[in-house]
Amino acid sequence: MPAIFFLLWRSGRYTVAQFPAHRTPVTPSPPFNLEPAPMMENQPESQPDSRLSNHEEYIWMQQQSPDSSLSELRAWKLGDKVELSRLLQALQTLTQHYPELDARYRFRDDGELVKTYAASTSPRVDLRQAHTTSDMARQLVEWQEVHWDLERVPPFKAAIIHCNEDVILALAAHKILAESWCVSRILQTVSGLYLDEPLASARHVLPAERVPALPSSVAPIQWSRNASGHAIQSLQTPLVPLGRARYLALKYKVSLSTHEIPLAPIASEGVDITTLRVIIATHFARFIAETGQHETIGLSLITPGGTHRLTLRPGDGDVLAHRTIMETIKGHASSISEPDDALPWIEINLTGGLTSPDGIIDQELLIPTREAHTDFMLAIMPDHGSSIDLVLTTGQAVSSHAGVFLLDRFLCRLASGEPSVSGLDTQPATSAEDTREDVADRLDIAMIILEEFRTTLGAPEMQQDDDFFDFGGHSLLATRIIGRLLDSHGLEVNFNDFFDAPSAEALAARISVTRADCSPSPSPPQTVASSKAPLALAQTSLWKAYAAHDFGTIFNLPFGLEFLDAVDESLFEQAFRDVLKRHAGLRTLFYQQDGRTWQQAISISELADYRWFWTSRESQGITLQDEASHRFDLASELPLRVRFLRDSKTGNQVLSLLVHHMAIDEWSLNTVIDDLRHAYLARSSGSEPLWTRPAPPFHDFAHQQHTAGVDPGHLQYWKDRLAGANSQLQLFSGDKPEETETASLAADWIEQPLTQEISNRLYAIARHHNVSLFNVIYTAIALTLHSIGQSRDIVIGTSASGRTDPTFYETVGYFTTMVAHRISVTPEMPIARLLDNIQHQIGESMAYADVPIDLIQQALGMAEGDGLPFEAYVQIHAKNALNGSLATADGETIRYRQIDPDKSESMFDLQFEIMEDNIEGENHLRLVITYNADRYHKEQAEKLGATIRKTLSFFAEHELLNAPVSEVTL
Repeated sequence: MPAIFFLLWRSGRYTVAQFPAHRTPVTPSPPFNLEPAPMMENQPESQPDSRLSNHEEYIWMQQQSPDSSLSELRAWKLGDKVELSRLLQALQTLTQHYPELDARYRFRDDGELVKTYAASTSPRVDLRQAHTTSDMARQLVEWQEVHWDLERVPPFKAAIIHCNEDVILALAAHKILAESWCVSRILQTVSGLYLDEPLASARHVLPAERVPALPSSVAPIQWSRNASGHAIQSLQTPLVPLGRARYLALKYKVSLSTHEIPLAPIASEGVDITTLRVIIATHFARFIAETGQHETIGLSLITPGGTHRLTLRPGDGDVLAHRTIMETIKGHASSISEPDDALPWIEINLTGGLTSPDGIIDQELLIPTREAHTDFMLAIMPDHGSSIDLVLTTGQAVSSHAGVFLLDRFLCRLASGEPSVSGLDTQPATSAEDTREDVADRLDIAMIILEEFRTTLGAPEMQQDDDFFDFGGHSLLATRIIGRLLDSHGLEVNFNDFFDAPSAEALAARISVTRADCSPSPSPPQTVASSKAPLALAQTSLWKAYAAHDFGTIFNLPFGLEFLDAVDESLFEQAFRDVLKRHAGLRTLFYQQDGRTWQQAISISELADYRWFWTSRESQGITLQDEASHRFDLASELPLRVRFLRDSKTGNQVLSLLVHHMAIDEWSLNTVIDDLRHAYLARSSGSEPLWTRPAPPFHDFAHQQHTAGVDPGHLQYWKDRLAGANSQLQLFSGDKPEETETASLAADWIEQPLTQEISNRLYAIARHHNVSLFNVIYTAIALTLHSIGQSRDIVIGTSASGRTDPTFYETVGYFTTMVAHRISVTPEMPIARLLDNIQHQIGESMAYADVPIDLIQQALGMAEGDGLPFEAYVQIHAKNALNGSLATADGETIRYRQIDPDKSESMFDLQFEIMEDNIEGENHLRLVITYNADRYHKEQAEKLGATIRKTLSFFAEHELLNAPVSEVTL
């Protein structure tokens, strides 16, 4: 069967999307307008203005609050035989027959708020793609969060989402429609139109007394609330990003056979579905009341005939409670209770079912939602045959884990007819600082964290309430501390928590204790590593690329330093030799034997046999460019060259430090410079350096990783994230290179410095949003690529430390892996939400970042010649150690500044390097953009850099980042 294609509106144009071939082919249909609804002033009115009802006025006023969420959102998986063209036609026909779904609400010139029925028949239908279920859920939450301007857009909208092999229908209705429409009724009507069934009457206005407003501030069901105030992530709530569960309502579903529902003593056999629903409602109301030991509980019943409110006392028994509920929904109750704000309230939905066997729905999806909910709402819906679906929705304030627990306990009560929980403590949960009897208390944990902060940052003056980032902390150091806390103390910290709670005191409250004894664990026994080892996983990936480029200079890492003060070159050589002794990876040879590549560290006694250091007197006529172009023979020479030069203009000493990437990564570079400074200080006093922390040889790590192999679960994570992604960028007209057998490596670069004012504002934005500086600038780059190329799905590469074992945090070597993140950007998305999504995705992916990029490419079915799964690469050089100073024992300071290399080759089409330079105690930011010279010309690169700078300036002016992406004028 041929595959099916349909048009997706993406990035300002139609693109073709493919559906699985097993779906029923779409038959031709009349043209369907997917453009946004025109502005009100351009729409002819088909009906005169009408005044608003009390309900509509009330909702209109509520909408003026920026924090309100006044829309109902639900989503369903469509059946395999659904014809999409017919479904789109049904959605179009809906607003033709029911104009109130296409209404606008506006103020007339005389100041009266009125409702206008527009002549437009174009509903708001978004056609989208989602890569994973989690991506789909995030898109829908963001879709619901978009401000609903009722003066410009109708109070109803729909979306059709292609997610893997499934097609999802999402419907959202504004609460202003609640008198006559809800999402369930819209779905039923669309299904009827799809099946060409007779239309129901246009309006079913519920009696005013049957729609009492939900209490604005009912008493909380305290024992169910999130007592700690933290969003706790679990596999049960995979769709909710960490931190977001605090303001999303969650849903939990279970299916029951009608035979599992106890009938006696309430009813006999042969009861109708209404009676079964009331039986379940009775049990649930009493279950919640008994669990929380509530003497009285408020019950809000949502029925096809309206909403009813009553109160129940658990002591009255099941029979009386059942009779009260039944008489209420049949309209026989003597009175309907007024909402009592002093009572805890629950809602029970007794309206229609979820599925439609002859219609369009396969099953409803349990997506999180921003819609305001009371603490508990139970929907009781008959399925086909002899089963009933129960869907429990927990409100935003309820613990994200309460739903599963309570639904399980309720099923036990339903099966037995007896309470399964004798009562829970209704007092607020005791805080963590009061209960840590089996492990060190919270204060002790805070002190453990503080000591790690002080040691890592070299800041013995830090206190428990001091901010990690105020003392020079950054994401790489945070990763190091996380590993040490887990490895040495059994204390587990989530990476994102470092930004949400950056002090030792605050972070202690978020710790997970993985073992009872928090005291330092004994040091692992020192391994006697063989000098010969296989390549580590990341090295293997790099070696393949190195061989593919004819073992040339593509992986040379040239660094240049200009010394502003005189440096003793002999002393410098001694200090660097100390660094080589400490780090075996820097004195390693690489060779091939029996079809495999090996690495072998030479002994310290053999160092004299290899030339690796040259003084300035030995370097007459040699330039930094000469050194940078040196072609290493890694089988016979060390993977580094240290050479002093003289600047012909200033006479200053210049250091050329050339290292091959097989021996070092960006994390290791800072370690080398830090150790060099320590060794230079020691040598200036005539002594050898003493190292406070061991640096196990990289060969140990290579042996360890080679034995363990690749985690298949980690590889699957990347396969799921990147399957179907488009790695190519189309930023400028005609920027696509001509097809050649080998990709060109020719590159050029530009620099975009940022003013100190903008730099300071970016640091403030990162602190305000509890993210890293890297995330802020990464977001600006992603937004710029979206704005220039109009792509909503962007794959961006970056680097991860690759240090999966804290034992090797002081080790120099090539650990780093390249990872790819798939970024979704839409014009209506708030910038703050994009920033949050990027922070979440990067933080989440770190646990899986040990998989080399070439294995990910293979898993995705990419051939070796296909290139990387991304064209843009972003990395940060945090606290760049190449700007600083050496110190001597007599108090002398020898300042040095980085000289940027003149890059002429690059593996990436676009590489964005964020340089964070600390010069004399002040941080300075600049952006270096390296671009493929055959793909882009300098004017395009400069335009790209200027646009990123404009984006960052916009960020600096709008710290809250509440504006949608579309408002960033570039």
